[in-house]
Amino acid sequence: MIHYIYIAGKIDGPVKIGITTDVLRRMQQLKTGVPFHLQLLFAHPAGDSKRAREIERLMHDCWSEDGYKLNGEWFDICAADAIEILLSEINCDVPGYKKWKLLFEALGK
Repeated sequence: MIHYIYIAGKIDGPVKIGITTDVLRRMQQLKTGVPFHLQLLFAHPAGDSKRAREIERLMHDCWSEDGYKLNGEWFDICAADAIEILLSEINCDVPGYKKWKLLFEALGK
């Protein structure tokens, strides 16, 4: 079964970094416990459960060590930074990402 790594939250933060097999269902679940308009900012197939957990752990460790962890899987970072690190972890070049990053940065200011 394919697992996805996703980034949800607000463009300028905070963001949640997690894994799921059903992105839309997970977004519906998350929306009930968040006091702001939750957006799906990025989702990408991560492979099987083991690989998805590895990527998620790397992402969580990256931001936790720098003091950006808020609570659980929530981090005080902007979407552009989270997506950039995620793409480097999965060795992926998403077409148009540089344009997305500029847009995220502009919207977050």
